[in-house]
Amino acid sequence: MVLRRHTACSKPMVMSPRHALLTAILTSAALAAGCTPTVDNASGNSSEGALAPQKVGLGEACAASSECISGLVCINGVCAPSTPYVCSDLIDCGNTCATAACVTKCEHAGTASARAKYDALGACVDAACPLRAGAVCERDATGEPRDQAKCNLCVSSAQQTGGACAAKLNECSADAAPGALGQPCTPAGLCNTGLVCSTSKTCIVSATDSCSEVVSCGNACTTQACLTACKQKGTSSAKTLYETLGACIDAACPSTVGAVCAFDIATGLLNDRLLCDQCVADSQANGGDCKPELTACEADGT
Repeated sequence: MVLRRHTACSKPMVMSPRHALLTAILTSAALAAGCTPTVDNASGNSSEGALAPQKVGLGEACAASSECISGLVCINGVCAPSTPYVCSDLIDCGNTCATAACVTKCEHAGTASARAKYDALGACVDAACPLRAGAVCERDATGEPRDQAKCNLCVSSAQQTGGACAAKLNECSADAAPGALGQPCTPAGLCNTGLVCSTSKTCIVSATDSCSEVVSCGNACTTQACLTACKQKGTSSAKTLYETLGACIDAACPSTVGAVCAFDIATGLLNDRLLCDQCVADSQANGGDCKPELTACEADGT
């Protein structure tokens, strides 16, 4: 999936995502070029008039969801998707548009994050394949690129691996809707099934794990991000007990310079993993400094 530009007619060519300066060209060029009537993705209606009442599309005023085209519902008097568009949805929606107004309506249906990422991708493509005179996507008097094939290739190449806009496309593709894991909660404070809204208003895995379950989860981790995710799954008491156990072990097996669990500054690895692992195990064994904390952790949730 890549972002395409669009021409004045309905064929899926390419046009700058920065549509404001092209609006007049799109309108006049479409008429002058004799484009056949097309269906606007955001409105769902033909460019020709119709006698029968027509459904209204994305961004159009409505009184009830029955007035909106399929896939849209009436929210606050406007037809909109029941779930706000993420960035990849904006690409899909915009790539089927025949007019700048259609693309604008697509953008209005996106989340703030989606719009920001979509605009950033569009700005990058504009910079890589400019419209100015003499540039690769220079327009002629009809609003069409003077060399459509060359312009299309530029836009596509810019978004491929190694291209100037590959990173922006990846950011767009990774965009997720509110309510997903690691994403903001919905305005109503809701998250997808199996997730809960944290105090920081971020969707996390339902916090039901006991302290021993957090320990088991964390022991399988190889990254700090993984360890953080394991702790987020624990109940409030589990987190407290886990942190208390961890603090005890840190005190029993310190990582300061010259200590048993000291790290090599150059590599970030333990100077002596075997010695450190033994210290950690001994601290939690019977008679060890942290045996009481481990016992409390193991008793959590029972």
